[in-house]
Amino acid sequence: MASLVKVWNCCPSSAVPGTTSYHLWHKKQPDIGHFRVWGCLTYVHIQKNKQEKLGLYMEKCIFMGYPDGYKGWKFYNPITKKVIISERADFDE
Repeated sequence: MASLVKVWNCCPSSAVPGTTSYHLWHKKQPDIGHFRVWGCLTYVHIQKNKQEKLGLYMEKCIFMGYPDGYKGWKFYNPITKKVIISERADFDE
């Protein structure tokens, strides 16, 4: 829920015309470079200690959002049906 509020505060609204809530609070423009398109295809890097000797080093996943309390992104792997949190991924937006 907190990540949704973070995104919402970086968007313009009619309550504060011409600026954003983030800009009013922090006195600077928000950095939106880490925002990604929800549901896009991603290739998540597998940690070296979890890689097989000649296996893949990336898994194909779907971007789900921003986890609370972690740096990085949250992904869903449809093959293993597991949720992954990772800081390293390539996005196919």
